[in-house]
Amino acid sequence: MKASVRWISNFLTSLLPTDQIIETLTRIGHEVDEAITVGEIPDSVVVGLVLEVSKHPDADRLRVCKVDVGEGPDNASQIICGAPNVAVGQFVAVAVPGTTLPLLDKNGNPLTIVKAKIRGIESNGMICAEDELGLGEDHSGIMVLNDKASIEQIGQPLCSVLSLQADTILDIGLTPNRPDAASHSGLARDLSAATGILFKSPFSSDLSSEYFTNTDGTVDSNHLTTNFDGINIPQVDIRAKQACPRYAGVVVCGVNVSESPDWLRTRLESLGLRSVNNVVDITNEVLHEIGQPLHAFDLDTFTSDRVTIQSFDKPISFTTLDHVKREYPAGSLFICDGDTPVALAGIMGGESSEVSNKTTSIFLESAYFEPSGIRKTAKAAGLQTDASYRYERGIDPNMALNAAIYAAKKITEVAGGQIHFRIQDIQTEFIPAKKTLTFRPERAELILGTQLDSQFIRDLFLRLDIRIVHEKDSQWECEIPTFRPDITREVDLIEEVGRLIDYNMLPVPAVQRAFVPAPIPKWEE
Repeated sequence: MKASVRWISNFLTSLLPTDQIIETLTRIGHEVDEAITVGEIPDSVVVGLVLEVSKHPDADRLRVCKVDVGEGPDNASQIICGAPNVAVGQFVAVAVPGTTLPLLDKNGNPLTIVKAKIRGIESNGMICAEDELGLGEDHSGIMVLNDKASIEQIGQPLCSVLSLQADTILDIGLTPNRPDAASHSGLARDLSAATGILFKSPFSSDLSSEYFTNTDGTVDSNHLTTNFDGINIPQVDIRAKQACPRYAGVVVCGVNVSESPDWLRTRLESLGLRSVNNVVDITNEVLHEIGQPLHAFDLDTFTSDRVTIQSFDKPISFTTLDHVKREYPAGSLFICDGDTPVALAGIMGGESSEVSNKTTSIFLESAYFEPSGIRKTAKAAGLQTDASYRYERGIDPNMALNAAIYAAKKITEVAGGQIHFRIQDIQTEFIPAKKTLTFRPERAELILGTQLDSQFIRDLFLRLDIRIVHEKDSQWECEIPTFRPDITREVDLIEEVGRLIDYNMLPVPAVQRAFVPAPIPKWEE
């Protein structure tokens, strides 16, 4: 899993050095396999304006360009460029001679731009593509900055014009039992527990408490719009209650679907994700921020008055968003427009309800699906997505409504529109209940082989959202948060204490004990 150090730091009240974040994450069980610095562009990469483009006399694919890099048109730099999209009038990113780029030359050394002759013609710099600056993976052509730069910014450093900030992207080998850490806020929570720095929740409050929940599973509020009388709000109908214990749906009306703002596109692309549009990108951002998969449907494509969550007793052929038609085995869970599948539940949406530039109203899904069912379908289909990766490990069932409202508000910020007053949150009796476990501090000391401060453990549990609800006879009754499905026994709580105080700091016992199993009696052989 990829994660951004800057993004993680947004959820901590104090900044930690990158090296300390990497060391701490690895120490507490989230091993960092690789760390790559991105967005660290030298000031010698500047905004230039292409004044002339002519064909290279000795190379069909090369162009001789005159580029103003801040010295004025009369002192324009001559630069040889091989990009097919270079043209007069473009604002471009230019690495002037002496610039060292985040690229490696043929000898494996950092690439430094120098004055050179290319097929006999002098070149004084390099017009850059996105990937050559570490700003993305696009190498189809040079970066064109016409919608981002102006005449007044010619010669200014690109990083200041685009408000670029350096970041470090971590590649983390996440263990399958820690779905809560499959998000930036989840990693920050663990860092908080290990370092004592306060954790800032992505939710300023319980968003669902801002609304009034009706007995039919809908939510009404005077804060939301009521002036979209022509919008069809489909009723959520969960038919496969064990497979889908909870389903929240929010309608956002009057959206303007378009390209994402630079900050959002850059944030996703730094994680290796492709920007789609502002609505879809917000659902992906929220997934990586808080760990809740979401899906936005084009509500205008719906033909019925029901969103049905159901499985079928026969194989189903279905075309997903990747435009591939596959056959899914009987029992696979689908989200349906009436009885017509529009999404493969928990894995990928369908082609027919895809959000596009023509979309004006969306139905936003935030659900909890039973993990083993998603795992089985994803394996049968040979299809793993960011959503299925989290669902099949077990996300927090109590996050669905808050996440839906949180994402809907973000969508209105980047795409306009208003949240419809009718929000649905359907819950069934199969939602995993909160667990309460007995924890004995003396038992923890015996297993970890060291004395533990009682108040330290209390503070540690508090930072992990583990509540001590009752104490009696040196036993603590601890309520486990639903985002930690991996904590099921007392020894799991003891393991939390051990990993967060650092196993390396535990004393080596003076006497080594060997546990030899008792011989099997003959009557048991």
